[in-house]
Amino acid sequence: ILKTLTVEPGDPLRQSELSRQKNLLVRLFALEGFETPTVMLDIHPEDEESRNGRVVLNVSIKRGESARVIDFVVSGNRAFSNTALKLRMQTWRSSLLPGEFGRFIHDHFEEDIENLTNFYRRRGFAEADIGTRVVPQKNANRLRVILRIHEGPRYRIEFRGNERLSDRALQREDPLIEHGNVGDRGLR
Repeated sequence: ILKTLTVEPGDPLRQSELSRQKNLLVRLFALEGFETPTVMLDIHPEDEESRNGRVVLNVSIKRGESARVIDFVVSGNRAFSNTALKLRMQTWRSSLLPGEFGRFIHDHFEEDIENLTNFYRRRGFAEADIGTRVVPQKNANRLRVILRIHEGPRYRIEFRGNERLSDRALQREDPLIEHGNVGDRGLR
């Protein structure tokens, strides 16, 4: 919380700055999976008898309800099972935990998608692409997550007739390993 606030002890603090600080804290809690955080900020003199102009900033936060994944749908995958893919995702594993430990955190979800895409690419699916949808359910703090996977072709590069260099050395020099397919994504 202290790292999120842009004011520090000793900084001048105007009433108009409170709104900005409040918005920063609301955003922080929203990113951490709390849908309706309530933040109240108020200032009061540091010391009733002192007239030195110093104030204390009181911060009161109610996190509110956390969003939880209740349904996790994976489609389009052929090379790997739904379970194998879900196990690679922190978001899915967290959804199995009770209470706030199971809340949906958007940044973790984005990391999961990036990691899953890299997982596919490391296994030769250079054109793999993962589309996502997060659909709120009737109960406002429940979510359905949908992954639509397009694996694309699986690439495999073999070197034949090579007697002077190792396959590893050739792979380091082969431009197709780095570039040359859809989106210039490479095969690593």
